[in-house]
Amino acid sequence: MDCHFLLLLPVLGLGLFFSRPWPIALALYLPILGGSLWMYVKMWEAMRQPILSGPEALIGAEGEALGPDTARVLSEMWRVQSNAPLRPRMRVRVVAREGLTLLVEPMEG
Repeated sequence: MDCHFLLLLPVLGLGLFFSRPWPIALALYLPILGGSLWMYVKMWEAMRQPILSGPEALIGAEGEALGPDTARVLSEMWRVQSNAPLRPRMRVRVVAREGLTLLVEPMEG
């Protein structure tokens, strides 16, 4: 909850202009504003990062078939289903997930 205080610093900092002379208030406010803008940019970048974990990260992930109904995807063994027959060591790509079963398709080449 305290982290929300940081988001309000530019607004709260405007109070400096009512309690200090204008040149001093500006000298104190500009670093607050610059730091806040830098923090906003970093937060915006962090929110736009691709998903790296969880079920959403599985879609599009590549793996290797271990048998006709098993594959290793992201270093874990999964039960898989495919429209094409899978052979061991065949490269596969995850297209969907249904519960604990991944729907995969063989990769070209």
